[in-house]
Amino acid sequence: MFGSTRKPSIKEYDTLTIACQYLDDDKQPLSIADIEIKSEMRGPSGHLVDTLAVRIDDIEQGRFTLSPTLEKLPTGTHKLDILFIKQGQRISSQTFTIVVHPAITKP
Repeated sequence: MFGSTRKPSIKEYDTLTIACQYLDDDKQPLSIADIEIKSEMRGPSGHLVDTLAVRIDDIEQGRFTLSPTLEKLPTGTHKLDILFIKQGQRISSQTFTIVVHPAITKP
């Protein structure tokens, strides 16, 4: 997994896509064949905001993309992580944060 100390921010109607890659401890890509990938976005109080869609981009290189299923995200600071499940074993990514600001111009 990757890590970042900055908090990405978007506006409530923006399109959000999160490009990801499954890596080993030496930052080498790992195949995501036979791995179930899940990700949820939770709001400030811990309530479920959305279950993100997972698109597999390159199985052998471990590349996938996460995107919300909602057209409009609620404003606030939201936390996400990614859960990987293989043969009953579970491992989670670090938790990361996305700040959603109110939009001035609405679609």
